[in-house]
Amino acid sequence: MTAAKENIILCAVLADDVHDKIGRRGKVEDAAKEAGVSVSTLNSILNEAMPSLMTLALLCVWMQRGPARYFSLGPLREKEAPPDED
Repeated sequence: MTAAKENIILCAVLADDVHDKIGRRGKVEDAAKEAGVSVSTLNSILNEAMPSLMTLALLCVWMQRGPARYFSLGPLREKEAPPDED
């Protein structure tokens, strides 16, 4: 088994949602203040950087979206659960 690094957080989806929330006329500075994160953090998220869990939580509250939308459990689903023993 190779040690492939896979992101569990879907950074591109998060970046798209943040961009949509900011809108065409919105300012990153205003959005960062509303969301409770720094401008540099929000810019990093818009560039698809991996957020901390605290940042993800703050952005989810700000966007009014559940965090499950941003998690990929693909690598965890590759293994089959062992059969139940009788």
